[in-house]
Formats: sequence, structure tokens, C-alpha cells
Amino acid sequence: MRSGALTTILVLLLPGPSVQDGLAQQAAPQASTAHSAATIRAEFLRLIDRPRVPLAPEVTERPGTRQEHFTFASEGGERVPGIAVRPAASGRRATVIVLHGTGDSKEGMLPLLTALANRGFLAVSIDGRYHGERATRSGGYTNAIAAAYRTGKGHPFLYDTVWDVLRLVDYLATRARDKSARMSPALRHNLRAPIAASRDPRCSSSTPRATF
Repeated sequence: MRSGALTTILVLLLPGPSVQDGLAQQAAPQASTAHSAATIRAEFLRLIDRPRVPLAPEVTERPGTRQEHFTFASEGGERVPGIAVRPAASGRRATVIVLHGTGDSKEGMLPLLTALANRGFLAVSIDGRYHGERATRSGGYTNAIAAAYRTGKGHPFLYDTVWDVLRLVDYLATRARDKSARMSPALRHNLRAPIAASRDPRCSSSTPRATF
């Protein structure tokens, strides 16, 4: 062997029948788990699914900042307002979606959005239903939850916002200048984050954070 040469040796191990049986037994539960996860994901999407409408996004730049205000349609009669804070550098970048908690709004997430943008992310937040720009009257959120409990119609506490987040991901995917292969780490804050992240393969992770 010559001095300084790098030699790579590939060793192919052909397992005998007993080892093959053991590997097959190990693979079966893994395949079953993957099938179960896919089944649960499909059932969940059927549960929250609703007629899709064109996103019809509208974007307004905020002069003197790296912020923009946008809205898009998530379903019939529902437009979702949001804020995006861009990093200083242009080009492809990962996206972080920040969800506010009960009683807050997207504007309350601006300090975190700015901090994330300063670290090179496209940082985005939307108003949940009955919050921020979508709060049409005082007590609307609690009244909507009570009405859903009485009638069995609507899911204002959880599923409606999950749907809005999935449609937000649809909108972000249309932004060619910000598009990245995966949105990472997608979704910070509140209970809806891990649900949306686990049901959409475009979201690579979620980081719920409790605030008291």
C-alpha cells in the first residue's frame, strides 16, 4: 500500500436465514408504525378538511422596515391577516411560523419575529380567529367556543386555527423568493403548533412554549 493513500474497503455482509428472519421481524413493526401514522394523518386531515378557495393573497410593505402585512383566504368568508419580517440578506431562507396564545395577537409576537429575522429566518405570524384584526367584538372567542359546544358546529379553539396554519403554509409555498425545501423550525407557541407540524410534511418541527 502506498504511503498517504486513502483506501476504502466495503464489506458486504450477507445474513443467513436466522438473521434474515430477525431483520424481517424488526422491519414489520416499523412498517406497521409508518402505516398507522399515515392512516392517522389522513383521518385527521379528513376531520378538519373544508372546501378550498383561492388564496387570493394581498401584501402591503411597511415603509422603512423589513416588515410586510399580508392577508389570504383560508376558506369561504375567512381572510387571515399576518405579519412577515424578512432578514436583511436576500435569497432562500428557512421560515419560522410563530403562533400567539389566547388573548394575544400577531403584533404581540413582533419582538420574537424581529429576533428571528435578525438571525436569518423569514419570521411569520398570523392572527388566530377572534384575535387581533379578526376580533370583531369583545368576548367573541369565548362566545364562539360556547356556541360550538352547544351546537357541535365549528372548532374555534383548535382545528380552525390548524386549518388556517396549513393554508398559511400553502401561501408561503407560493412566495418564490422565500421558498425553502422545508420550513424549519416551523411553529412556535401554543397547542396548535405540534398538531399542524405533525400533519404537514412541509413543516419539519414544532416548538410549543408555555407562557404564564
